[in-house]
Amino acid sequence: MTDEVQEQPKNNLGGITGKGFLPGRSGNPGGRPRGSKSLRNLLIEALRKKAKDGKGGEKEFYELLTESIVVNAAKGNAALVRLIFDYHEGPPPQKHEVTEFVYQATELRETVRKVAEMMRDFVPRERWDELAARLDEIDRATAE
Repeated sequence: MTDEVQEQPKNNLGGITGKGFLPGRSGNPGGRPRGSKSLRNLLIEALRKKAKDGKGGEKEFYELLTESIVVNAAKGNAALVRLIFDYHEGPPPQKHEVTEFVYQATELRETVRKVAEMMRDFVPRERWDELAARLDEIDRATAE
């Protein structure tokens, strides 16, 4: 028997084609152009612009928008009512039914117990006692 040392294949930089990502090199070298604005900043600027309020005065657009949301919610627009409460109070907690999971866990526990009973003749007595005690412990824990 000869002790040959096999060389590990070298990692191909840039993947198989050599055109992929390379260490120390950005995947977007040009990046976002300097001076460009994010969508968030553009929205903030637009909402802070002055607009006529319909009463001969001017208000910032976000004030007009807020007033419009409140007025239309008061007229019965359910989507706007929900919007107001979600942003003011937070959405209500979600309730999730777990009955299907509990049923599956019970079914699984019963199956494990049946398999354990079938294996009883093949497992040494001390191991069987440990297994039976563990199954009883699981039954007690899940019954609570």
